[in-house]
Amino acid sequence: MGDILYIDIVFIENLFMNYFLLYLLKRLVRSKVPNWRLILSALVGALYVLIMVLCQ
Repeated sequence: MGDILYIDIVFIENLFMNYFLLYLLKRLVRSKVPNWRLILSALVGALYVLIMVLCQ
């Protein structure tokens, strides 16, 4: 029997990790980037991973 991959969990986990890393980098370089841009960037990254998983 094959392994089960829950797409929603992969998407949400990747979204949170992308946002967390972008937020840490923002704090590290003391940038004044608004949070909505961080969320948008994390969303693009999570969608990219989702497309890569679904195309396999």
